[in-house]
Parts: sequence; C-alpha cells; structure tokens
Amino acid sequence: MSGFSGATALAVAASGAFLVRLLPQPLRTLRTGHMAGVSALAAMNAGIADLAWLTYGLDRHLPAVWLVSIPALATSTWTVLLLRRAARRADLALAGLWFAAIALSAVAGILTVALAAGVLVCCGPAVYSAYTSTRPVGLSRWTWWLAVVDAGSWGAYGWVVGDRALELYGGVMLATAAAVLARLRHLRTASSGALA
Repeated sequence: MSGFSGATALAVAASGAFLVRLLPQPLRTLRTGHMAGVSALAAMNAGIADLAWLTYGLDRHLPAVWLVSIPALATSTWTVLLLRRAARRADLALAGLWFAAIALSAVAGILTVALAAGVLVCCGPAVYSAYTSTRPVGLSRWTWWLAVVDAGSWGAYGWVVGDRALELYGGVMLATAAAVLARLRHLRTASSGALA
C-alpha cells in the first residue's frame, strides 16, 4: 500500500509541476508582447505531443498522464494562438510532419519511442530559438526552472511505475532545460560584463 501511495504522491507532484511549467511563457508573451527567442514551432509541437500523451495515457490506463494532458492541451493551444504572428509556413509544415510521425508510430506500436523523442521535437526548436536569437527577451526563465522540476518528478514517477516513456521524458526534458538555462545565464553574464 505504501508503494501505491508513494506513486500517487509522485503522480500528483509531477502533474502539478508539468501544468505550472506551462504557464510562465504564455503569461510573459501576453504581458510583454515580446516573442524574440520564443519558438512557435515548439508550441505547435507541444500541442501535438499533449494530444499524443492524452491518447497514450488513456490506452495505458494511466490517469496521472491523461488527466494532466487535457489542461496541457488547452494551455498549448492558447500559447500557439499567442504566437500565431511569429509562426511561419515552415513551422506549419514541420508540425504537420511531427503529427504524421506520431500517428505512424502509434500504428507501428512504437508510440513510446515517439513520445520520448517528443521532448526533443518540442524543446529542440525552443533551444534553437534561444541560441539563435541575439536577445531572447521573450523567453521566460521561470518556464525552464520549472521544467527541471517537471523532468525530475515525471522521471521519478516513470521509474516507480516502470514506464520507460516517462523515464525518457524526464531525462530529455532535464537536458533541454539545462541548455536553455545555460544560454540565459550566459546572456545575463555577458550583459552584466558589458555594463561593468
């Protein structure tokens, strides 16, 4: 019984961390209107991934996964709407390819692999935008600090319940969060040095 309650506590913590992580970026975009360094493709891919996780959670009977996917999908949709002016045709095409890859992996029985790769597909464009923008003033630092908590809690929950997709999600999310935070720290340090 204690293992069950431990897993339940981790599921609640992971769900909360994930949902809270989704809020700082759209709130910053809404408040400031700045989009520099923010990837519309990452937001579109995240919405597709949320839909895939919803399907996966329902299929695997993991309420912690599918219940959190519903508000995540709503938040991702909101973020995409906020970033619609920054979206390019290439972003739409690449998001379409990601959707097709998810659908094909589900049919082929390798959705677990696609979901783990989904973190790279969702966060990769965000990391790319952070590193290619000279002044990524649109990025929310809080999003990426919360991503560290999100990664740790979902990775731990995946380990406890023996779910490889969630374990891989945790590892890849942690790496991408560290990359964006390193970029933001470097820019802040360089800016401070320039003022000195």
